[in-house]
Amino acid sequence: MLINLENFSPSRPRGFLVLEGVNGAGKSTLLTKLSERLAQNGKSVVCSREPGATELGKTLRSLILEPKGDKAAPIAELMLFGADRADHVAKVIQPNLQSGRWVISDRYLYSSIAFQGFGRQLPMQAVEAVNTLATSGVLPDLVILLDLDPAEGLRRTQSRSQASAKLGEGDAFEKEALAFHTRIRDGFLKIAASRPEPFLVVDASQSQQDVFSTVWRAVEALLRASAV
Repeated sequence: MLINLENFSPSRPRGFLVLEGVNGAGKSTLLTKLSERLAQNGKSVVCSREPGATELGKTLRSLILEPKGDKAAPIAELMLFGADRADHVAKVIQPNLQSGRWVISDRYLYSSIAFQGFGRQLPMQAVEAVNTLATSGVLPDLVILLDLDPAEGLRRTQSRSQASAKLGEGDAFEKEALAFHTRIRDGFLKIAASRPEPFLVVDASQSQQDVFSTVWRAVEALLRASAV
């Protein structure tokens, strides 16, 4: 469900935010800025990610994103992400929300729909079934989708690799063809328009400050609602 910042009025938010988008859209930078601003507003914040938020997740992350041999078959890849997500929900997301902390996750179930559903073109019924089991009904108060031309996203990730002297190493998905990333970007936009959860779609080609300012307006609405 696409939201309008002018009339966004969340109901009883728990403090669960998810950042989504193509590789290179700026999720990591935004996560840091949001966590810092929320802390300044007196909130205890847990920053998380998928895959890799738990000890099991770290192992799964290396299997998925840094395969030593052949990469996993698409359906196996989906199930590995599902296992990571189930552990993430049970050990990080639910306990922290129940303790009154805010949780910001870099990727969640929507990435599986976009990457494995639209990107790998697996049956959506299979993707939804895995996500339903993995999430146990835990959904975010707001999904922030950083929308970016996938070609620009890949340019950014390549530039980042060069800067860190790791040219050619990026994760397995960054090595996929542009057509794959284009399907993912199109998928994210379709997800944002069709899912019942609130989605804020932000033009990620803007400056980091402009992106943050837009996102913060929505988060402020969550803060006001959580204080009621």
